[in-house]
Amino acid sequence: PISNQHLELVKKGEVIAIFEFTLVKGASESVTLMTQGHMDIAYGSSTAYMTAADQGLDVSILAPIQSGGVAIVADIDAEYNTFEELVEYAKKQEKPIMAGYHSAVSSPRIVLEYALRDAGLKVTEDTSDFEADVVLIDLKGLSNLIPSLSSGQVELWAGPVPHPQNAEAQGIGKIIATLDELPGGKWVDFPCCTMNVHNDVIRNYPEVVQALVQATTDIHNFANNEREETANLLSGFLGLEKEVLLKNDTTYSTEINEKFINGMRLYYEAMTEMGKFTGEFSGKEFDEIKDKVFDFSFRENIADN
Repeated sequence: PISNQHLELVKKGEVIAIFEFTLVKGASESVTLMTQGHMDIAYGSSTAYMTAADQGLDVSILAPIQSGGVAIVADIDAEYNTFEELVEYAKKQEKPIMAGYHSAVSSPRIVLEYALRDAGLKVTEDTSDFEADVVLIDLKGLSNLIPSLSSGQVELWAGPVPHPQNAEAQGIGKIIATLDELPGGKWVDFPCCTMNVHNDVIRNYPEVVQALVQATTDIHNFANNEREETANLLSGFLGLEKEVLLKNDTTYSTEINEKFINGMRLYYEAMTEMGKFTGEFSGKEFDEIKDKVFDFSFRENIADN
């Protein structure tokens, strides 16, 4: 880093790029910035960038960066402790349960909505629909997850690490299900966030993209293998206790494997079923759009998988 907002990318002793670093509230914001021409590269929910590509954004998903790490958190005093108990509780209520998500097209939101629907609950975003079992609320940013529980705005939400662990540490919420604990086993260690790059950058600066994919791979290998040191480094940056950060079931990796491909396929099929694609991908199968959205060539050029 050369400042709090600027980073140098160095290859063989030579600076080949300078990046301006921007911290966003969620993938929806980074998609908006990329659409406006204010962001070139983003690390965020794969679902957001599939949706963006459907709506015409010229973007490619280059590699995963992690899997797992998402959990459903309920208010500490909620009358249920597991996802199955939540489903039974929701069915018996006279009015809908309010459930939140941090970003409209984030992977945690897709998993939460799909899992609730798959369990037979009626899910809506219409707060006037009193026939629904669950009403979903856009909390507009990760920083609003924990306050939404303490204020009573929502009764539960789905979010990524370290927010579920922090909610428990503060005594505000409790984790009622990780991805591995959701019914059916389809979300076990499921991929979430990806490296997403505007295709203008790929066309104009392929060497920079290749070097950044290498750096991203090295960083995520370190994070996965050196958990304690990673927690030490992030503690100061995030302002959280090291012990909270160590309660982390995320797998950090950029490896392109069958699990990642199948995960992207399941996301796409779930989003199709929920009517999330209304543009170029409407009515199309995953295999028809795969080459339009994904470009694995840069990750495949890295010898050490």
